[in-house]
Amino acid sequence: MKYTIQLLLLFSITLSCTTKKGSQEHKAVKSELITENKALNNQKNTTKIQFQNFTVFIDSLEAFDENNVLKQVQKDTAIIYLEFGESIEGKKISIQQSKFSEVDIYQRFENSITVSDEGPHCDLTAWKHYNSAWKLIKNTGNKFIANTYTDEEKQKFISITDNELIKGVGRYCEDKWVQFIKENLTEYPSYYVRPSRMFLKIVPKNQNKKQIKIISFILPMGC
Repeated sequence: MKYTIQLLLLFSITLSCTTKKGSQEHKAVKSELITENKALNNQKNTTKIQFQNFTVFIDSLEAFDENNVLKQVQKDTAIIYLEFGESIEGKKISIQQSKFSEVDIYQRFENSITVSDEGPHCDLTAWKHYNSAWKLIKNTGNKFIANTYTDEEKQKFISITDNELIKGVGRYCEDKWVQFIKENLTEYPSYYVRPSRMFLKIVPKNQNKKQIKIISFILPMGC
């Protein structure tokens, strides 16, 4: 009997310690997440994009937000304008306050043509594009690192004729650019191919299509 009581006491003490330890670990994780959220909110160059069920934080990314879009809760698609020279490539992305246990993030980019005269330029962002395929972003413990692109990828474009380009310039640019492209079409550099948009697609693991969100980043193509 004495031996049984001792075993019960030992089991009770062990259970108590285990429970306490588990509770402490849970509190530590929760505290770490709260601290991380505060740090992300307070970091000057962090872009914060709010959706109804989660918030996206992108480190070291400067957005041009003249209309205070980033203060609003986004719907299915968020359109974010970036400062000149900014890109999401290689940036750390985190998802906070999510109601989903896990999410996947995919990324793609769009290239457009800009006609340039050593400074002044006309961007054909409403014309034809090269669109890459969606590519999964690597997830390292709920931290995502955005994909980067080679110079070759950033200069990809669909097949077009010189006449198509001239017509495109005539439709979306001032008349002076039509004359410029006609005179300099074979000269380098009269026009460039550059990324004009990059996209993130956030997909809950349960593949609920109603919960998929898109972030479209507009990249300035010139000063």
